[in-house]
Amino acid sequence: MAHPGSAPAPVPGHARSGTLGHHLARRLVEIGVRDVFSVPGDFNLTLLDHLVDEPELNLIGCCNELNAGYAADGYTRAKGVGACVVTFTVGGLSVLNAIAGAYSENLPVICIVGGPNSNDYGTSRILHHTIGLPDFTQELSCFQTVTCVQVVVNNLGDAHEQIDTAISTALKESKPAYISISCNLSGIPHPTFSREPVPFLLAPKVSNYLGLEAAVEATAEFLNKAVKPVIIGGPKLRVAKAQKAFMEFADASGYPVAVMPSGKGLVPEHHPHFIGTYWGAVSTSFCSEIVESADAYVFVGPIFNDYSSVGYSLLIKKEKSIMVDPNRVTIGNGPSLGWVFMADFLSALAKKLKKNSTALDNYRRIFVPSGMPLKREKDESLRVNVLFKHIQNMLGGDTTVIAETGDSWFNCQKLRLPENCGYEFQMQYGSIGWSVGATLGYAQAARDKRVIACIGDGSFQVTAQDISTMIRCGQRTIIFLINNGGYTIEVEIHDGPYNVIKNWDYTGLVDAIHNGEGKCWTAKVRTEDELTAATAAATGEQKDSLCFIEISSHKDDTSKELLEWGSRVSAANSRPPNPHIQSSCDLSIQNHKFKNFFLLKIPHCELVFSSATLFLFHSFSFYKMKAAVLRFSRAALRPCTSRHLVGRSYTSTESSPERRVAIRGAAGGIGQPLALLMKLNPLQELLLMLATSILVLRSVAGYAGEEQLGEALDGSDIVIIPAGVPRKPGMTRDDIFKINAGIVKSLSTAIAKYCPDALVNMISTPVNSTVPIAAEVLKKAGTFDEVNVPVAGGCAGITILPIFSQSIPHPSSAAPKSNILSDEDMKAITKRAQDGGTEAGEAKAGKGLATLSMA
Repeated sequence: MAHPGSAPAPVPGHARSGTLGHHLARRLVEIGVRDVFSVPGDFNLTLLDHLVDEPELNLIGCCNELNAGYAADGYTRAKGVGACVVTFTVGGLSVLNAIAGAYSENLPVICIVGGPNSNDYGTSRILHHTIGLPDFTQELSCFQTVTCVQVVVNNLGDAHEQIDTAISTALKESKPAYISISCNLSGIPHPTFSREPVPFLLAPKVSNYLGLEAAVEATAEFLNKAVKPVIIGGPKLRVAKAQKAFMEFADASGYPVAVMPSGKGLVPEHHPHFIGTYWGAVSTSFCSEIVESADAYVFVGPIFNDYSSVGYSLLIKKEKSIMVDPNRVTIGNGPSLGWVFMADFLSALAKKLKKNSTALDNYRRIFVPSGMPLKREKDESLRVNVLFKHIQNMLGGDTTVIAETGDSWFNCQKLRLPENCGYEFQMQYGSIGWSVGATLGYAQAARDKRVIACIGDGSFQVTAQDISTMIRCGQRTIIFLINNGGYTIEVEIHDGPYNVIKNWDYTGLVDAIHNGEGKCWTAKVRTEDELTAATAAATGEQKDSLCFIEISSHKDDTSKELLEWGSRVSAANSRPPNPHIQSSCDLSIQNHKFKNFFLLKIPHCELVFSSATLFLFHSFSFYKMKAAVLRFSRAALRPCTSRHLVGRSYTSTESSPERRVAIRGAAGGIGQPLALLMKLNPLQELLLMLATSILVLRSVAGYAGEEQLGEALDGSDIVIIPAGVPRKPGMTRDDIFKINAGIVKSLSTAIAKYCPDALVNMISTPVNSTVPIAAEVLKKAGTFDEVNVPVAGGCAGITILPIFSQSIPHPSSAAPKSNILSDEDMKAITKRAQDGGTEAGEAKAGKGLATLSMA
């Protein structure tokens, strides 16, 4: 962490208008950000000056970068977008954990980093706040896997475009963005900053109407045949902005409505169809009985992980389910229809359904209201279930509950939220300590609501410092600190001495932080009578203060749901390794006299390249070589290995046969730039899943030309064919076809003979013609598997289609007509797109069409 403290005061006399810093500040204001959470460091100080100078922006200094990131997370949950500013590397890597959590929850947090002086990029200088190398990309590399876009602004010429691209991408993708700004640029004007920024133009997401119609018809038929269907709302309702459409669907259908645990707060619980939280064995009473006995269930925006599925123990059958994702609908074991957006689908489906309240009637017949806690003895120690009975009575439309990872997850799930009462927790990422910063950010964004935060003592010890920032900001939050002497959730998963922590005087700590400045009130509670008095004070005479109430509870006082959930998650974590695990840590490349092919063997995968790509394995580091293998075969490997990735750990692999991928024609104009692109795109997501299990080289074998083609292809699981001659000026597709048809035919014949079960990826032009050739050859050999797949556009003539629905502004938008493409414009663009191959071939002056763009 670098220099925590308050934000610097504005410097009088500074002319900020038209500078990079001013542009960034205005952009943040335009998208709805009014508060930015920061920690100053020498690389971001000038930038902070400009943010302070923006009258509509409030800079909030946090105690550390981790909490600043958590605060931006909480702010985004309330406002829809948030931002934090930290310094280079020491600040960036500290905030990284919070940004990863925001990524997992689909929150567009703009993470801004003050970077090195622009003159130091590309030099051999070693700077402070780095790991001592002249390469400044370590921080950037870390952020690549937890943000949807990364930009490094070290040049004023494209700063405007880079900043706008990063912010608009974050909003469009609902994921965090990383923006690094050189420390010497913030105060410099540029012509692109001198004018008022042009408003963002984010193209609306419009469903494919044919796909939407098909999805609605198929789903309506599926559901209208069901006897007792149910609906379950999930966390992706937020990112899809489909809560209103979800309730239209619920009203029209008459089905009972449940939520997944991470969807709580996104569905109104005062609705007459609401039956509680579906969480497998730890569901709200009678909810799982209704859901799991249904003959059709519609999951809207679900996330199924080990936590939400209670250690993969949900009794849900795929053939009975409709899965509605933000842009896709999957119907039982049948079709999956893409480019169908959730809100469009639910609204259209609501009009097609027959009302059916059978499952809801069943719920009402079996439902028995939960009992009250057992009668207490006088001065008996306070029980946690009694605490949450009192919290329930505090809830209203002007409150929001924030639940920390731990037993609060389970106790807060049982709260019945009144109309307009908010609810937030971080289930996917589950980072303990998140709630302190998130409470700070949410309360700052939602000033009209009073936040009630439930935090365990172990989590509080991670991020306690920013209680001081809450006091400084004048927040009115009520914090219930549940002190049971350790990490209770970990105890129920796997107990050990490491789950016991040093007890703090928590109220004394908060009093010391308060130090008489601002409004803060604390209480330590041991009995129900003391709790009654404390909550009365917090909602009465201390209603304008930050109220910190420490609850002393027994270490074994946990919810029954945590006990059940913990045992099942423990069982999932403790699954024994597959007895056929391969553990390969050796790297060996055998030297051969390569002619036309060489074979790269890795556990579960073999790749056969032409010799032109051999240089990659001599020039890349081993790490980059692994990235290269994944980049080259991404499309091919995913379909074949996805089932083997489920449940894969970091130290072992499931037993499976080796995967062998043959690439024919990698020495050509497409193959070579494709190989080079490997280095530029390491595909971190795949590396994380595969690196320790399959990315270890084992052996290389050489093959010589056509005479060894059969040996090279033998047993391949996937064959990629970019082979053939490229299109040159004066050549028509018919000319290319006459040449490449023979190549494809011979290769297809060899595939049918030596690897009949392989998946074939055809790139050879003209694809519209070479694919049917390969299909006919395989049909004659009896090795063709016919499937129906959706196709959008083609590779020749009138099948080439520009997608006008994605133009900006959209043709159906309310933008001025002068900004919308006319029919003539569309016809001209369509013709040019269809003639693009000819135009590109002529522009390359005889060098063919195989290009970097195709790779």
